[in-house]
Amino acid sequence: MEYSRVFREVMTERTINDLTLKMQAIKKKPKDELLRQFFEMCDFGIKLYIETERKRFPWKTDFEIMKHYFLTKQKR
Repeated sequence: MEYSRVFREVMTERTINDLTLKMQAIKKKPKDELLRQFFEMCDFGIKLYIETERKRFPWKTDFEIMKHYFLTKQKR
């Protein structure tokens, strides 16, 4: 497979092979399983964000943290 020059500068042969193997594994998984994993990763990211913000602002509730997150995302 031919890769662009920029891609080859950033990626080593080993990382390209690892990425190729992961992509092949993803193609073999059923879509339902991939969706489940995607939502699990999203949930994990939300939990991690809440934990981080709770350390910065211990008085805020989970609801207030998420409300602020979505309101600031909408302004962008």
